[in-house]
Order: sequence, then C-alpha cells, then structure tokens
Amino acid sequence: VHIRWRPFQLDPTIPPEGKDRREYLVAKFGSDERIREIHARIEPLGEAEGINFAFAAIKVAPNTLDAHRVIRWAGAAGEVVQNR
Repeated sequence: VHIRWRPFQLDPTIPPEGKDRREYLVAKFGSDERIREIHARIEPLGEAEGINFAFAAIKVAPNTLDAHRVIRWAGAAGEVVQNR
C-alpha cells in the first residue's frame, strides 16, 4: 500500500497567531450549544479508537500552514520520513 499524504487547510483565513477557539467555533457553528453537540458526537468516536479528545483544553484555533509545510516536506523526503 502506498500512502500519499495530502495537506489541506480547512480555514486559510485564520491569522498566523490563530484565533480564540470559542469565538471561532461560535462564528462557524452558531452557538455554544451547537459546539457541545458536535463535540458530543465526536468524543465517543475518538474513545473507540483510544483517543481522548480534550476540547476544553484547546484555547486557540491555530493557523496550520506550517504544519502543512511539514507534511509536504516529509512527502518530498520520501516514505521513510513521511511515515514516521
């Protein structure tokens, strides 16, 4: 199986310093209640895979451009680096 990672920035409008996470999510989804509903759907899916999401601990919605650059660099460096 050949895996090719493809970076995709979900929101390129986030500034380099990021945005307040709660404000960002309320603007995107409409309300704190809607955010809680979304998290409530995602959390059990993560738990089933051994992932404990700590959404309350996330204070900043980050700009992920540098992370995408790393993915691209790793892909260019080959599968040994990419799949570490």
